[in-house]
Amino acid sequence: MKNLTLVVGGSGVVGTELIKELRAKGVPVRATSSKAAANKDGVETVKLNLLTGEGLTQAFEGVERAFFLSPAGYADQYKNLSPLIQEAKRRGLKKVVLMTAMGANAVETSPMRRAEIELEKSGLAYNIIRPNWFLQNFHTFWIQGIKTQGRFSSPAATQR
Repeated sequence: MKNLTLVVGGSGVVGTELIKELRAKGVPVRATSSKAAANKDGVETVKLNLLTGEGLTQAFEGVERAFFLSPAGYADQYKNLSPLIQEAKRRGLKKVVLMTAMGANAVETSPMRRAEIELEKSGLAYNIIRPNWFLQNFHTFWIQGIKTQGRFSSPAATQR
């Protein structure tokens, strides 16, 4: 399949929406998930274990472009992202988009920044995106304060 794009985390909130957008533009997509491999809505999904590397080779077969993110809940995202970047470099992908987080570049030795630096030095064409707000945060991370206090707290000093 020509122009195949790999979406790591294809069953998550970001990956699901990205796949919808890519497919609407006629872009062939392969997704990865930590769950069982499947074909959903015509999209091949490869089971990928970022910690063990299981499924990595299969996920990258025939891929020209890729979108990477590290699943939430891991302190060392570099450990998850580095094998993806290395495989992308080994295969000479045309483009990689890496999603990290706002402030990832504040400390050069932070795990996400280390992954960004590895990608920057890879020789691959890339974009790094650092989102800071997702609407789903209001019904996950901040829901308790919203329900109990009618507000959510943010370290924004006196800003309103």
